[in-house]
Amino acid sequence: MRSAGFEEPSDGELVRGARSGDVAALGALLGRHRAGMQAVALSLLGNRPDAEDAVQDAWLIAFRRIGDLREPESAGAWLRMIVRNVCLSRLRSAPTTMPFVDLSPPVAECGPEQVVLTGPRGGSPAGPGRPVVARASRPSAVVPHRVTHRGRL
Repeated sequence: MRSAGFEEPSDGELVRGARSGDVAALGALLGRHRAGMQAVALSLLGNRPDAEDAVQDAWLIAFRRIGDLREPESAGAWLRMIVRNVCLSRLRSAPTTMPFVDLSPPVAECGPEQVVLTGPRGGSPAGPGRPVVARASRPSAVVPHRVTHRGRL
């Protein structure tokens, strides 16, 4: 976005201006690198609202720590590093959750309150190879004890 006779200030010039108290220079610097910072945050956090929060936190850190930047010309990399560290901190402090996967077998076709059980090696208390039908308080499924190499009981 250049007009005739006007060149945009470099990152180094914007950093020097921000260090001297020029709020507009800091705003221009952050605006210039906003897309890159959001891309880093989105790639680490995976959703836009959390990424936007992380970028805002990174802006506050950058505002407070602009004087610590050693190489003013590398402000973009410095800002992306700050947002990366903010995201990693959030990921470390977030509680780990495990998604629940229902591995229970489907409801048996034999009746709404029956469970067919087999004992070890196909045996049951009623005799070898004879299933035991037990009443359950809620619908259940057939629960095999052992599956052969072909996937059959």
